[in-house]
Amino acid sequence: MKIGKKSFFLGIVFLGMIVLFGFLGKQSLIKAEDAQTTEGNIATGEVDLTQFTGNEIREVQSWEQLIRAIDDTSVKAISITKSFETPDDPSISGTLNSISAGATSNANATANFRYLTRTGIARKLVIEGNNNTIDFRSLMIGFYNNTVTGTNGWDITWQNLNAYHGNYYGFTSYVDLSADNQRLSKLTFHNLKDTGSELLHSPYAQVYMSGTVENNMTQYYTSPFRTNWQINALGQANLEISNLTLMENANFKSNTINSGNIWLMNGGSLVLDKNSTMTVTTGPSNDWGEAYGQNLYVANGNVTLNEGATLNLNSPKGKTDWGSLDLYSANSKLTIGKKAVLNIKSDGRSSGGTGDARSIISMGGGSSLIVDEEGALNIEATNMGNSETDIIYASGDATFKVNKKGTFNILSDSTNPAQSLIRFATQGSTFQFADALRVNLQRTSVLNSGDSGLVRIGGTLGKLDVDIQKVNIWNLGILDGLPNRSWTPMYGMLINYSDINPTITKASSLTTANETSFKNPTTGFTTKNVQRVLYEYIPDVSVSILSKATDDITSTDSTTITGTTNPGAYVRLSDKPIVDSVGVLIDPAKNSVKSPVTSSGQDPLYTDNFTVQADASGNYSYTLPEGKHFSAGTTITAYSFLDGKTDTATQVVLDVTPPKGEPKEYHLGKGDARPDPSVFVQNPTDSNPVPQNFTYKYTAETLGEIDTLVGTVGEHEVKVIIMDDAKNETVVTSKLIVHETTNGIDAQDITVETNTIKDMTEAQLKAQILSQSNVSAHKIVDGVYTELTDNVQVTDLAGLSPSKTSGTYPVVLTVKAADSGLATDITKVIQVTVKLSEQNVKVQFVDESGVSLHENVTLKGSVGSTIDLTKEKQVTDAITSVLADRYLVETSGRPTNETAIPIGTEESTITYTFQGTLSIYSGPTEINFGSHEVSWKGTKDNNPSYDQPLVIWDNRKNLDNWKLSVKLEGELSMPDSPTHVLSGVLSYQTASDKKVLSTDAQDVLQAKHDASGQYDISTRTWGPDKQGLRLDVPSGAVKLTGEYETTLIWRVEEAY
Repeated sequence: MKIGKKSFFLGIVFLGMIVLFGFLGKQSLIKAEDAQTTEGNIATGEVDLTQFTGNEIREVQSWEQLIRAIDDTSVKAISITKSFETPDDPSISGTLNSISAGATSNANATANFRYLTRTGIARKLVIEGNNNTIDFRSLMIGFYNNTVTGTNGWDITWQNLNAYHGNYYGFTSYVDLSADNQRLSKLTFHNLKDTGSELLHSPYAQVYMSGTVENNMTQYYTSPFRTNWQINALGQANLEISNLTLMENANFKSNTINSGNIWLMNGGSLVLDKNSTMTVTTGPSNDWGEAYGQNLYVANGNVTLNEGATLNLNSPKGKTDWGSLDLYSANSKLTIGKKAVLNIKSDGRSSGGTGDARSIISMGGGSSLIVDEEGALNIEATNMGNSETDIIYASGDATFKVNKKGTFNILSDSTNPAQSLIRFATQGSTFQFADALRVNLQRTSVLNSGDSGLVRIGGTLGKLDVDIQKVNIWNLGILDGLPNRSWTPMYGMLINYSDINPTITKASSLTTANETSFKNPTTGFTTKNVQRVLYEYIPDVSVSILSKATDDITSTDSTTITGTTNPGAYVRLSDKPIVDSVGVLIDPAKNSVKSPVTSSGQDPLYTDNFTVQADASGNYSYTLPEGKHFSAGTTITAYSFLDGKTDTATQVVLDVTPPKGEPKEYHLGKGDARPDPSVFVQNPTDSNPVPQNFTYKYTAETLGEIDTLVGTVGEHEVKVIIMDDAKNETVVTSKLIVHETTNGIDAQDITVETNTIKDMTEAQLKAQILSQSNVSAHKIVDGVYTELTDNVQVTDLAGLSPSKTSGTYPVVLTVKAADSGLATDITKVIQVTVKLSEQNVKVQFVDESGVSLHENVTLKGSVGSTIDLTKEKQVTDAITSVLADRYLVETSGRPTNETAIPIGTEESTITYTFQGTLSIYSGPTEINFGSHEVSWKGTKDNNPSYDQPLVIWDNRKNLDNWKLSVKLEGELSMPDSPTHVLSGVLSYQTASDKKVLSTDAQDVLQAKHDASGQYDISTRTWGPDKQGLRLDVPSGAVKLTGEYETTLIWRVEEAY
């Protein structure tokens, strides 16, 4: 307790020299673009000065400049550009009295205060030390209450500064503000190294520390400006606070002289943020001083170590009577968060006495100490001698819990059997842990004789509540090595205490033998008269389903479950269909793996049979009975058990099976609106037992053409995608049938002949019209085509009757609304034309034997009229074609009345008869005997050349004999000299003799065709050794040399 800290001012002014000496260091500034906010770096608390303009920053090199800058509300940042110390007269001979008040002296071993006084100057302000030094000597900078107006409190950050001071309130504090104004204010230390007296007395303000903050309390300090400056009080705590946050990754280190270290008061909070570290060490003196000699005295408030934070509480030798941590008030709470650590080291706590502030940890009634998941509390008490002081002592009903994977490690080397490691004075306290990583209660020295108890709970109903641990005990005197007794797994352990005497009320294990051994009053579990009890963590059971269950019956995914868990774990599988109508496939009655749990009274979840057991690698597998498959939506559960620990994994069977649907034809009329794709699918089904909300869409191909298809008459292929709720897709190919009309009659205009209808009744005439017009009728309703042809009737003949012989009549065809079910009649008008009857005249073309020479020509005409065949192109073309084949048609071969063939009531046949011909088909246009020299011997040549053969044509009926004759048109002569003639030189060798050619015709060949067609004389008979033309010019006959020529006349005729 501080008494009279502000009771007087020393009115002495020390005038002297300011020693200008500073530490050279880099300015600890961050770039504006690296700052997380314009106010400061959230992770560190450091403020970036580059955000301020020139007028907002004030450079300071002296005490006077510092005070004036703090007073000037236009200044947002102060930059210490040179180290300095405070003057002997803090008022600077009164020159600062207009803006400040207080001490005018600055003497060694005193405490003096200088206050900012002007109204409403409180604001956000950063004081950048630039690693320079300020020696405050005995001075503290304070603030009058009127500096705060409204809700605008002070928010000052001191950063990157080396400070020295001897004032037991610190070199600055808001302590002179009212409690409310202190709560409005904030103080931040970043990268501050402070030497001398207490760092801070701040009963209500919010304090932040970031970077590295150190405070070294010492009776005398030496600064760059002086040596052996004495602080004004030794029994001071380092921090007297209500709210302090050590920010993420920050590091705070402090020590005291003759007192405790941190005094948390007024229901505030001490928070160590993520990965921050606080190390505090009390002085070696046995004086308790402030904070009752504790490293951390929680008068009223909460302490929280967030993830990864570390709090080190050290008590050195010499502090024989006092503890390290005191949760004094009923509402005090200390929480060690995830992966956070509280280390308490007490060296030389050797005196006796147990109670508030005496034990290493003291807990008041209603206080609580919580070690959260993966957090750790380590207590090591050394050099205790024969001290009977309990390590943890709760004076009233307190709560101490170690949560899952938490660590609680307590070691004491006291030899006194009367010491307990944990002592609760009242039976209403809670000491509880479950599934802890490690709870170690250990006496590290051999105890003197007498009963001892690691745990002591007052009254007769005290409880130790422990669950899911391996339990180990070392007998008295056994300081190392393996435990003397062990049980695993143990769970549901409830131990009642009467002082140091435990009674096992309840404990469970897998086997009756293990339970019985644990409960044995002689050799079983106890915390009395043992050296050490260690509770160890039993590994968690973890189970997973690795297979991906689906309803695809073609895959093992629908039949087999595989997964991993702890090696040797017992796995119970179950399935729960999404609807009751689907049966369970994994029958619990067929689980055949016996449970390892044999003790009685256990949960059936532990004792019932299991489905499978994991192998040595932790793998398990199960396959459904033959023919069984999981259905979509079924929940598969894998429950794994090992050493009293369990885990559950679930998986829902995926719907991967596409739906099915049948194609459905859809009819519409040309130009009707595009139908919804769902109309092309009927009877959709899905393997999922839950009714599906099927959705439909056209495939991209169909979507791109559907608007064209609905306007095009005909049958079209349409592809529609059907989707189930799981978005599985199936393409259904269907038909869109587009008709000219939605509802209509189709019929052709017709022509009827008088012969057809003349003897009909009206009913027969109507029937004839319906039949001959190929009538059909339909309606389309909701895409369904209904045939109405049988309902078509002739409702208006428009004057047509069977007696009509000519004319065109608009006949009305109708489907009555009563017959179609439509709202109106369907009608169509067709044109019925009446004409006289027609008959065919067939014209054939034959030879004399009646063999057809050309395909027949059929002509049509009205009965009673005539046809002129000479004017019918089909007939004349046929005749021309036959004549081209060397036939003749004589008058006798032409039909009688060729120009007026009568058309009767029956089909008639008219015949053209053609005669075959005997003729020369082809003959040489030039026969050449070549060139010969005039010789006295004369000239002979029996092998002339010719340009084309001599061929006889005969297609006469009987192919009788024929004969060939030849004659000269004139004797051989020279064209240019016709008087020069060679007479009698040409002859024709026949089969029997040689005939000299002259201008008189001579028969040279008689023959007969084997078949109708050509007879090639030149090929068959001509040649030097056969028949043919010969040249024989006697000697002296040639009077003039040159070319000689003549013309041969060939004639063929019948031979009689």
